[in-house]
Amino acid sequence: MYKLIVIALLAGGLYYSYQNGHLEGLGDFMSADSGEIRNPVYARLSVDIRAEGREIEGIAFGKMRSQAECEQRTQQEMRDMIRQCPQCEVSEATCTDSLAKRELAYFAQSPTHLTYLYGSPGSRDEREFAMIFWGLTVEEARMLCAMVEQGLSQEYSGELSCIREHDV
Repeated sequence: MYKLIVIALLAGGLYYSYQNGHLEGLGDFMSADSGEIRNPVYARLSVDIRAEGREIEGIAFGKMRSQAECEQRTQQEMRDMIRQCPQCEVSEATCTDSLAKRELAYFAQSPTHLTYLYGSPGSRDEREFAMIFWGLTVEEARMLCAMVEQGLSQEYSGELSCIREHDV
């Protein structure tokens, strides 16, 4: 029961923040010019969430068109996260032109040892992204991914998928 309460609180907070424009970077991890992103700059936003004696780490990756776009969106997202989530601490907000091989696997929708949410752009104003959470059981991670997917689907026109570690 305790685990379900923590997951519900986390999912509710993420959904509330997104609905109220505080997680715009997740939906906007895809915006501006049309066409394929040939030389992406990757946003990486890490957040530590401490709730009811538990510590959960979340990381969102987004594929951006330029360093300037990445920096602007990442900084805005970081400010919104700090303002709206008192139990959250942003531990990293960076932009880089390369990611580790295991992190690039998220953009290829490759199953890993974790469940993660993947977003594929549905319009010129959206960006490709992946969102991962640690500190959860397999069941909790799957439930949280499904809840976040459902919440984001109301605002994100692209395809959202929970990629699960044992689905292949």
